[in-house]
Amino acid sequence: MNHSSHLIAQLPPAQANKSICRDCTLRPSQRERCLLRPLHNRASHQYPLPDIQTQLITSRHFIYRQGDPAQYLYIIRRGSAKTGYHDKTGHESVCDYALVGDTLGLEGLYENTHPTYAVALEDSRVCRIERDAFKLLLRKHLSLQDRLCHQLSSALLRQQQQHHLLTIKRAEQRLACFLYDYTRRLANAEKQSKTFKLVISRKELACYLGLRQETICRLFRHLCEEGVLSIDKRLIQITKPNTLQSKAEGICCSNQPGTWIMDTDKTPQN
Repeated sequence: MNHSSHLIAQLPPAQANKSICRDCTLRPSQRERCLLRPLHNRASHQYPLPDIQTQLITSRHFIYRQGDPAQYLYIIRRGSAKTGYHDKTGHESVCDYALVGDTLGLEGLYENTHPTYAVALEDSRVCRIERDAFKLLLRKHLSLQDRLCHQLSSALLRQQQQHHLLTIKRAEQRLACFLYDYTRRLANAEKQSKTFKLVISRKELACYLGLRQETICRLFRHLCEEGVLSIDKRLIQITKPNTLQSKAEGICCSNQPGTWIMDTDKTPQN
């Protein structure tokens, strides 16, 4: 049963255009995160490539719905998205957020339907490849197999770390960890990381961090009062990045963007 259809308008039909990986317009650091990075190399085109299409997704529309047939894999070419699911009672859980170069739909790679949904957080463009065509490519490209294993491993690690984040008692540390990780991922995508638009809503952020919406608002006010950041509507400027890092210390202490190391020597304090 689809529990997400009552929240967001249905995705309108969109024109899909062919896109060739070797002519990809992603920046070098964004290509490093792309699932199809091995296909960017002209030397890898010894086999006929399937159609890789691009599609424009309007803000707050579905890329795919929970329960939809798992027919495609999606790579964000521009914009951002969130993934989540609704349980049988209709309660929403936000699983993760995705930026340029990230892959959506991997959880449905060997399933008949998508167990989660993906929604564009802003006007976005995605590249999509048919799932069955991607599986055929896997049999021919060893480098693509390695790339898939790398992304699945990273996704599993983020899931474990998100679970650990929700066990932290201090709400401020949860928010600081999210902001610190978010800015590092933006920096890795060669974007301005100290000033950015937070496209995820306060309600969605509260759901992602396991907090109340009013708690998120109070924490943002507190961080502004401390001079750690300044906020103009959804535009956030990190004015004291070292302080933000210190607040997140013990959770976000890896050099790899999107990866947190759990410091078991530090016990969360109330």
